[in-house]
Amino acid sequence: MSQSLHHCLRPVRWGISAAVVVFFMTNCSTDKISTVGNGGAKEQTTTSLKKRVPGQKTENGQTTGGSGFNKGSGAIPDALLGVLKDCGVDPEKISDPAAQLSLMNLTSLTKVITGSENATKQIAPFLPPVTINVQYEIKVKLELGIDAKSTQTLQSTSPSLLSARVTNLSEPMLSMATPEVQAKAKAEIEAQRGGSTSKNLTMEERFELMGTNPQWDGIVCTIQPVQEVVVKKGSFTKTIRFTPALPSTISPIAIPEVYDSEIGGGRNFTDIKAEVISSDDPSMPAGKVIMGSVTVSKVGNSYNVPADANDGTPRTISAEAGYNMSFNFGNGAADTQGLGLMPSQTFLINHSAKKLAWVAADTGDAKLKTVIMVNP
Repeated sequence: MSQSLHHCLRPVRWGISAAVVVFFMTNCSTDKISTVGNGGAKEQTTTSLKKRVPGQKTENGQTTGGSGFNKGSGAIPDALLGVLKDCGVDPEKISDPAAQLSLMNLTSLTKVITGSENATKQIAPFLPPVTINVQYEIKVKLELGIDAKSTQTLQSTSPSLLSARVTNLSEPMLSMATPEVQAKAKAEIEAQRGGSTSKNLTMEERFELMGTNPQWDGIVCTIQPVQEVVVKKGSFTKTIRFTPALPSTISPIAIPEVYDSEIGGGRNFTDIKAEVISSDDPSMPAGKVIMGSVTVSKVGNSYNVPADANDGTPRTISAEAGYNMSFNFGNGAADTQGLGLMPSQTFLINHSAKKLAWVAADTGDAKLKTVIMVNP
């Protein structure tokens, strides 16, 4: 696929698991723009959009729909088929909003959480209460389900408590402290249960994003844009709108050359406004606005897993390629996590299998810390 053609085709939506794109055909002209990558600001040749609106007459007199397909033709242009192939997209599914494009279930390595707290216990009726220090160890697994359609992507997080035990006491204190530790562990783990619904961009919004925002110029296959997300976690639900669209994840299914072309050493997305549209979370009330940025970087193809993220034993995981996404909103991890985002995610991809092999996620949670998800 030529570089100019790659820039002339723009996606309406695709995703890490959805891998679906609905393209616009556009006329292109070559400009100079200033972009900021890992090496700082630089000037590069790229393409700007002369947007073709739905129903506009083309040079040969045919009328196009908003997707760029000639109305009534029923055929996908050969050039577009080539782009879809490079992006890893099934052309049969791109125009069906109800089609299930991908269904994935990722499972974490066993996460070990340790901590301590003071507890007041009545050892015997004739003795005054005593305060004891209780040290504990909790083991957890998380499951991440992804159900992708062209109109939206649903994600669900399901935690499982494997064990909760006291590590520093003997009887009779052990029997007295263990039920309380187990109950608290169950409550804390259940607070991690939740999910999200990411809604598709409208055609007009996608035209505006690709036509006016140089930070998104040339990105067709690799980075998923999301404009609105409904986040559910624990007992709270909130709707967040991002302006411009939020780069949310990395697609694993494009050909390797596309990642080099679109991401290169890195892409920066700045001045993103996150607005809380509705919420019952007191820490993130409706009407709150937080500014932030996202950095996408190419990293090494291996990751050193800390012991607490792998059942107490450190290990190294690897794949064919690695990319990191760093999210920074407001005052750091607390605001970023409050928006339903993680401060950092490293995606390890096997290009030959077009598969996401691992995700190493910095959750921003003081106890959960790093979680490693594997795609079996």
